[in-house]
Amino acid sequence: MMRRLSYVLHFLLLLTFTPQQIYTQEPPTHHIKSVDEVTSYNFDSKITNDYLIEFYAPWCGHCKRFAPTYEAVAQTLSKSNVGVGKVDGSKERSLTSRFQIRGYPTILFIRGWEVRQYRGPRTHDDIVQFVLSDYQYTEPMPMLLSPFGPVGYLRGEMVAVGGKIMELHSWFAKVFRLSDVGAFMLLGSIGLVLTLVFMIWVFIVLEKKLKRD
Repeated sequence: MMRRLSYVLHFLLLLTFTPQQIYTQEPPTHHIKSVDEVTSYNFDSKITNDYLIEFYAPWCGHCKRFAPTYEAVAQTLSKSNVGVGKVDGSKERSLTSRFQIRGYPTILFIRGWEVRQYRGPRTHDDIVQFVLSDYQYTEPMPMLLSPFGPVGYLRGEMVAVGGKIMELHSWFAKVFRLSDVGAFMLLGSIGLVLTLVFMIWVFIVLEKKLKRD
């Protein structure tokens, strides 16, 4: 009798739990710090404090092998309030020119206005140690040539303007069904007209000012 009662109690106990409660309980989720995707559009908003940034290319084998390590570095540095991001150098020509990137991956540490390049082993512990303390033993880029200096800004803007001109050239060639030479001639003509209009406007403004004086 007692054995039958025990079986009944066990059966009722099992009925109080659904199969999902027994077999499909999900483990607690934790927020994992990921690497920021940095572009020329969000660069200034991202770099608000100490920041580690990697320039990479999708076709770069070294970059692919380094990616899991870099993710781990981002998780560790998030505890020290250090931002971690990456730039696709094959797309962001303006930023690669501004930072004078010559190969991939290139790892840079930005602290204030100072930019230092990391040249050590691409291991988790070495990179974290460099960011937290050893960066001070590396000379920063000269301010004149720094990405935050006048030369760096000018270099980046020139590349950006050049890219826009090429996009406009492609648009002209496609819309008006022009050859490359024809599209460049049309683009040059528009540029010449705009320059003349600007010069005429300046002449009129100066003439009015001279008359008032």
